[in-house]
Amino acid sequence: MRTVLKDFIKSDISIENKYLVAKTPINLSRTKYQNYHLMSYHEEDMMNQIADIIVKPNGSVLNVGYGLGIFDKQVQKIGVLSHTIIECHPKIVEMCDLEDVEMIHSTWQDYVPKLIEQKRKFDTIWFDTFLFNGPCCFKYEWDDFTSYVDDLLEVNGIISMFTNKFPKHFIKNIKTSLDMFKLQTQMIDEYELLFWIK
Repeated sequence: MRTVLKDFIKSDISIENKYLVAKTPINLSRTKYQNYHLMSYHEEDMMNQIADIIVKPNGSVLNVGYGLGIFDKQVQKIGVLSHTIIECHPKIVEMCDLEDVEMIHSTWQDYVPKLIEQKRKFDTIWFDTFLFNGPCCFKYEWDDFTSYVDDLLEVNGIISMFTNKFPKHFIKNIKTSLDMFKLQTQMIDEYELLFWIK
């Protein structure tokens, strides 16, 4: 497991000024820390609209990264038959107060191969992990995750990821990352939602 992910899992988590904040060390002696804004309640309207677009009523959902739970609460309102969440931070797992969800306390890197072994498939996959180190983290998160998607997604299933505030060159790479599926885009105010249909 990469050091940045290990440090995140051990980090203090708090909600400050409507932000979910992780305080993680930035030096080896752990004397200096940086606050990462993981998610904000300011994203609530956008997240709700994203869920409304990509989640199929009475379908199955896999969400990678719970955060503040905004997406998952909207999934519950839409109504699905199966709702699975993978979250690696123990304090964030404890924050989840949703019923009728399968909360898996693990990294996706450790657990997704188990889902594939179990032949689990989903109608919707939402991928919303935090990219700590920009391009390096992007490779170890989204690029690696896409290698599993074909085995996880039902026929006509939808996969999407949260790309708000990503640099333009990231977006360009993301758009070509699942070229075996059909890319769709939809504007939500100034945010371009990217999703792929198998």
